[in-house]
Amino acid sequence: MFNSIADILGKFTPQQRIIALLLVLFTITIVSVGPQLIESLKPVVPEEYAELVEEQNKKIQYLSSEIVDLNNKIVEGNQNCTNRIISREKEIAIYIDDLIRMGQNSMRENQLIVAIDTISTLPSAPIVDNSMVYTMVTALQSLKENLGNR
Repeated sequence: MFNSIADILGKFTPQQRIIALLLVLFTITIVSVGPQLIESLKPVVPEEYAELVEEQNKKIQYLSSEIVDLNNKIVEGNQNCTNRIISREKEIAIYIDDLIRMGQNSMRENQLIVAIDTISTLPSAPIVDNSMVYTMVTALQSLKENLGNR
């Protein structure tokens, strides 16, 4: 077998022999250095990394709990704000009811004054036009309905 290899090598030109030698050297180098090179490229997890990962996990847990706390505060703030708005709307509804009642009483008084003025001969007092008061009362009732529908 070696005789045939010598015959094969004898047929090579000097340039081909050099190239074949370089290929053999390159292959030997890769085979001998390759495993060490691959091993050096693998990331080694030293204790520093393990400690760093543990510290980062603690920070993540702390920040997660902080997010939950802040979220709860936001929800509580929204509830308080909504309750204040509802309370204020109820106050406004009470004021509107008072204005409606005052307007309706004013319309009744105007009707009474007109009736008395037609009977008596005394000079008449200034009377607010009932249509304006009625328009105001109707607008206030509409405002109250819109306030309640929200």
